[in-house]
Amino acid sequence: MVLGVPQISGAVSACAESGIQTLRLSSLCPPDATRPHLQEGYLLGEYPEIRTYEEMKRLFTFETDFSQRLVGKFRFRPKDFASDPNFPLLPMEALCPSEDDWVFSLCASIKSQIESPEPAES
Repeated sequence: MVLGVPQISGAVSACAESGIQTLRLSSLCPPDATRPHLQEGYLLGEYPEIRTYEEMKRLFTFETDFSQRLVGKFRFRPKDFASDPNFPLLPMEALCPSEDDWVFSLCASIKSQIESPEPAES
């Protein structure tokens, strides 16, 4: 998907006029997290940060709903690029963490906590 965002000028870009901040993943992730350094990716968020529902209620939908920024959708077919020598495919190991990767272990730990949260203490 392609979203319309303000000009990205560095690792962290904030635009008060558009109400959006952009964080470049390759600038924020450690070198061990291989994928953000092989593919361009961003985190998007409101600017300034909206902390409460009361704050959000005072804003228009287009200011907080990123689906309103949708410019286009594209279907990517990696097989179309497989035969083109100008676009060599990256190995799966470079794109997805394996079980011996510390990022994989961290994500698995977070996932297990989400799937089976500990009961609240009384």
